[in-house]
Amino acid sequence: MYKNQDKNIMLQSKVDQIEQDQRETNVRVIGFPEQDNTDADIRTKLVQLVGASDKSAENIISTSRMGRVKDDRPRDLIIKFTSKKTRDEFYSLRKRTPKDNEIRKVYINEDLTESRAKLFYDARQLVKRSKLYGTLTHPLNTEMWDDDTICDDASFDFQSKM
Repeated sequence: MYKNQDKNIMLQSKVDQIEQDQRETNVRVIGFPEQDNTDADIRTKLVQLVGASDKSAENIISTSRMGRVKDDRPRDLIIKFTSKKTRDEFYSLRKRTPKDNEIRKVYINEDLTESRAKLFYDARQLVKRSKLYGTLTHPLNTEMWDDDTICDDASFDFQSKM
């Protein structure tokens, strides 16, 4: 029975890795106003939002909304770039995003799989409760650290921290 469970976990991990690989050129934008904008309008506004050059809009392949409309909250926006390099350049500018009234609640994040997003959420909760020193994501990996020990998502023991 344990062999089957181990195989199942291994297969789930491989599927998650493949799915994350497919997302490596994406970013997820949360809170971006949902209006009747064309794809070109969204590209222009995103590039202006992070202060990137106008040429950066050419590196955006597509934009698409994800999920259902809920109350007055805008759906998440997935931005697909031409390459991982252009995605990383755009993603690195996110900290420059001005926080004026119009875009105060706009966040630019990596487009993580559901399981990795949950793992990262759980790790952030441990940081808030001071059970973990810090956490961050790298493309294709999540890292957490406690004192001087750095662990990746596969080797971290959440049960001991809960």
